[in-house]
This record gives sequence, C-alpha cells and structure tokens, in this order.
Amino acid sequence: MGHYGDPNQDKKKLDESLLPSHYAISLSGEPTMYPKLPKLIKHLKSLEATKSIFWSQMARNQT
Repeated sequence: MGHYGDPNQDKKKLDESLLPSHYAISLSGEPTMYPKLPKLIKHLKSLEATKSIFWSQMARNQT
C-alpha cells in the first residue's frame, strides 16, 4: 500500500519528499574519471538545491 495508498496523506508533500534538497560530489579517485562530470556539475548548478564539492587534500599528500 505505501504512503501513496493512504488517503490521509498529502500527495504534494510526498512528491516533494522524493526530491533531494542537497547534492554532494566527492572529487577523489575514480569519480573524477566520470566522463560526464562537467555536464553533471552544470546541471546541478541549475537546480535550486544546495550543492557541495569535496576533495581529499590528504590523498594528494600521501606517498
């Protein structure tokens, strides 16, 4: 049945709850090899949600 099967639930709020309000990208290792990364970042910038990009400074300093 789920939440959508409950007639007492607000369908608009349920729909909104499925949309992320924050996106995060980790730029260390293999994720940076994703060929569509620039396109993904451009798309995320067009959204109203908050965005963060993380990278590992430690990974660069390790020998």
